[in-house]
Amino acid sequence: MKDSQKLGLQLLYGLRFPPQLDLDDVKELIAAGAEVDYRDSSGETPLMWAVRYNNTLLAKMLIEAGADMDARNRYGETACDIASAFGQAETRNMVRQERERRELTERLRQAAAAGTPKPRKIRRFKGFNP
Repeated sequence: MKDSQKLGLQLLYGLRFPPQLDLDDVKELIAAGAEVDYRDSSGETPLMWAVRYNNTLLAKMLIEAGADMDARNRYGETACDIASAFGQAETRNMVRQERERRELTERLRQAAAAGTPKPRKIRRFKGFNP
């Protein structure tokens, strides 16, 4: 098991039954290279556990560290599904907004990589004066 996996395991199990890690502990694990998408035997990730406990700040920290918001556990549930099931509307909405932001950023990156189209000349018509 690689060091990043060991740290990921520590992160994952530190967020379960009941959560034993605070934000500073999680920051340290992420900075040390913990796999933020490490999975338990049910396929659940640290993000899913943060959402389950309605810890919006922790969930946002994991997302900013690159957590997969579309990861599914063995029951086919995503972090948003879990938040909905537990009535965590604020956390669910934050995850949705972050997913949309990440998708928009990726689309903009792809558009920039493809290059900007050259501007076309505007034809002027007689009698038209903008």
